[in-house]
Amino acid sequence: MPHTGRYRLFLAGTVQGFHLDVAGDIAGQLDLRVIGSSVRLPVETTRALPPGSIVQYTAAFEGTFERLATLRLEERTSPPWDLNRDGTVNIVDLVLVARNFGQGGQGLVADLNGDGLVNIVDIVLVARHFGEAWPLVAPAWAVARPLTVEAILAAQPDGTVVLTLRPPEGVPVAGVDVLLEYDPGRWELLEARPGERIARPYVVPFSTPLGVVRLVGVSLPGAERQSGSLAVFRFRPREGEWSSESLCFRSIEWASLSGESWSGLVRWKKVLGPLGDPPARTELLPSYPNPFNPETWIPFRLSHPAEVRVEIYSQGGELVRSFSLGALPPGRYERPGEALHWDGTNRFGEPVPSGLYWVRFQAGETVQVRRLVLVK
Repeated sequence: MPHTGRYRLFLAGTVQGFHLDVAGDIAGQLDLRVIGSSVRLPVETTRALPPGSIVQYTAAFEGTFERLATLRLEERTSPPWDLNRDGTVNIVDLVLVARNFGQGGQGLVADLNGDGLVNIVDIVLVARHFGEAWPLVAPAWAVARPLTVEAILAAQPDGTVVLTLRPPEGVPVAGVDVLLEYDPGRWELLEARPGERIARPYVVPFSTPLGVVRLVGVSLPGAERQSGSLAVFRFRPREGEWSSESLCFRSIEWASLSGESWSGLVRWKKVLGPLGDPPARTELLPSYPNPFNPETWIPFRLSHPAEVRVEIYSQGGELVRSFSLGALPPGRYERPGEALHWDGTNRFGEPVPSGLYWVRFQAGETVQVRRLVLVK
């Protein structure tokens, strides 16, 4: 069936013996799979490009087409530090260099300076051009997918406040890019670092004005983790009651080694931390409500700072959901907004059926189990 309308065409790739004449009209067979606003156009003409060349072309046309079209393409060559050729140097390009870190040889796409080795020089080249963009039409797969990220504010025994970004468990992370604004009249920034999901991080240095922090980090050599925090910021409150109202995330993006990327939608959570003297012992408390439908709170107490992990199992012993809460200070995590919240879904976001479930709580060397009942 004919397709009509105005289309922006995108053609990009690593060329292997590919022939393209950019000076004249190009006749080719259209692949009618429309991906977002992009259409793939395989063509074969007269100009030869050396193997390993990276090129991008865009064009616009109006009309009706079924299988064949004649187009005039405008050449737009992407610089080498835009590795995925989406028209922007961002965290995806940094991760793609890290994925090939330490490799040697000729013709490596990630060897940006052409010295035959993918090393810190190539990482720095991407970092130097980070944020640059060109007017290219990006393919649909280059768009970061939105995903909810939990932002946890936790008071510490020393009077500081730690802000931790935590994406869902099971999502691979190899690099992160966070832009955070804060009120310098209410907060003093002490530290900004990648979280546990970034193994052996290389942090790109950025100069930002007071009240703004840009954190860009990537695992070196390329590695990805699927649990733990994304980024950690430590502040000292200057005066009065502190809250998330004086903190604003302008952007949160992260990428996996495959080049897939996500953007974070923030859900705030305030942890009051210790109230008075620390609890006498670390323990898992009864969940409420229980029985529940469809959500419940899982409260606990910590007598000492500890890495906290909570897992939920079905009656048959199958792991349904896991929560890595990271390092928490001693305190009573009992009230809504402080206790762990479970919405009755599994790790794929699907509602679980009615039945008996087991909550396994681990804080340091303390391990405890309690029963939950879901009734629909």
